[in-house]
Amino acid sequence: MQQGSAMGSSFDVVTSVHDLSPGRVLGQMAKKQTIEKSKPEGMNKRTLFAHKRNSTGTEGVSPINVGGKIRAKRKSLGMTIEDISLKTGLSIGHISQIERDITSPTLNVLQMIASVLVVNISYFFSDLQDSVNENRYITRLKDRKFLNFSSGFKETQVNTSAVSNLQVLCSTFEPGAAVDEAYSHEGEECGLVVSGTFEIEIDGESFVLAEGDGFSFPSDKPHSYRNPGDAPAVVVWAMTPPSY
Repeated sequence: MQQGSAMGSSFDVVTSVHDLSPGRVLGQMAKKQTIEKSKPEGMNKRTLFAHKRNSTGTEGVSPINVGGKIRAKRKSLGMTIEDISLKTGLSIGHISQIERDITSPTLNVLQMIASVLVVNISYFFSDLQDSVNENRYITRLKDRKFLNFSSGFKETQVNTSAVSNLQVLCSTFEPGAAVDEAYSHEGEECGLVVSGTFEIEIDGESFVLAEGDGFSFPSDKPHSYRNPGDAPAVVVWAMTPPSY
């Protein structure tokens, strides 16, 4: 008996009259109906894959070993975990868990640690963007890395090391993900909401943005943001200089 597929799922194909017993035919029909009902309405395997991939913007992208980079930088500066703890107010245990990648930091926590280590958050993307299969001007999705924050969002850097005065990030915010504590830094930034709903507060003023909406502001204005929707929000934004 030949094996075939329909709508991306395998099932037996009836190829001779010997296969046409009532039980056989009913079984095939029931199996096919189960396959069809298991997929969202109006969506075949190809569109379902595209939907899942586009819902987060980081499908197939690997996480960055943030803890390892923090530990390496700390040791290169001759600092101990206790030193980081004293300068940030974070507990020794919490810093240790971050360094061992047992827990992910929030954006504010990572900024505090980065400040003590005298680096920007962009440091954690360094040496990870340029694919060995491409020249230094190109980043492929499969080669990019993302920072995974405990507050429910992740970021991947789009630009390569070919530019030094610009940083471009693609951020994915799960429903309810938020950076509630406003922060500021030098520079300017602008962004575009690729999908979902995104709420951003700039210097005390709140704005709710939908797909296709954009924003821009001086980075020294206190800003915070969140995803108030029930689907992931994907935002691409650029900063100059890369002080984030």
